[in-house]
Amino acid sequence: MAVAPSATFQYVTVVPDGGAGTTPWVMESTELFEPTGNEFLDNRLVGWKPLLYTSDAGVTPNPSPSRPAVYRVELRLVATDKKHASQETASYFFDRDLFNCLRPGDVLQMVQTSCCGFGASAIRQGKLIFAVGEVTAVPLGTDIDARIPWDLIERAKEVFHGRDSEFEFPELPVELRSGESSRIIYGGHVQMAGYHVRVENGFYPSDDSIPECVSISLDEACDWVAASATAQLLKSCRVG
Repeated sequence: MAVAPSATFQYVTVVPDGGAGTTPWVMESTELFEPTGNEFLDNRLVGWKPLLYTSDAGVTPNPSPSRPAVYRVELRLVATDKKHASQETASYFFDRDLFNCLRPGDVLQMVQTSCCGFGASAIRQGKLIFAVGEVTAVPLGTDIDARIPWDLIERAKEVFHGRDSEFEFPELPVELRSGESSRIIYGGHVQMAGYHVRVENGFYPSDDSIPECVSISLDEACDWVAASATAQLLKSCRVG
C-alpha cells in the first residue's frame, strides 16, 4: 500500500572537504516545496532540510546468511524544520567500507519512496560510484541505468492471458542497461561496463508493493561485497 508524501523524501548533498569523517552534512530536498496547508502533502519524513549525522554502529547484531556480519555505520537524518517533519529522526545502516568510499565533491542522494523503499546513490563527476536499495528511484549517472521493464512485462502478460486471464507475475525483474548492453534479472550477481550488480530481490507488485533491492558498485571505486552487504542490511531492516 502506498504511503502519503509525508512519509517519503528525496534528499541530496555534496560531500564536503574532509569526506566521510566530517558530518553533519546539510541535506536539501530535490523537490519543489509549495505549501498546501495539508500536512500529509507538505511534510516529509524528516522535513525538507535535515542534517545527516554518522556514527560507528559496530558489527551487525544477530547475523545470518541474509544479514551479513560487517562493521556498520549509522546514517541518521535529523529534522531541522520540525514543522514540516513527520518524525524527528530516521536511521539507515551501511557497511562502513562502502560509506568510506565517499570523497569530497561526491553527490550523495537518498530517497524514501511511496512504497517505503529506501535508495541511495553516490555520483562522482557524473559517474556512478555506488547505488544501493531501490536503485530505480535514484540518479545513476551517465554510464548505467536501472528500471523495471514494464513494456516487456505487459507484452509477456498478454501472452499468458491468452490461456489464463488471471495470470500475474509474483515478482518482476530489474533491467540494467549500459550503452547497447542490457541484462534483465530477478536475483544474483552480474558484471557489466565496469560495474558489479547484485539483485537481492526484484519488484513485488501487490497491494503492499515491495520495491527491488539492488547494489551497483564501480569496480575502481569501491568493493562490491560492501555494496552488496549494504543492500542486504537495508533489506533486512525493511522486512523487520
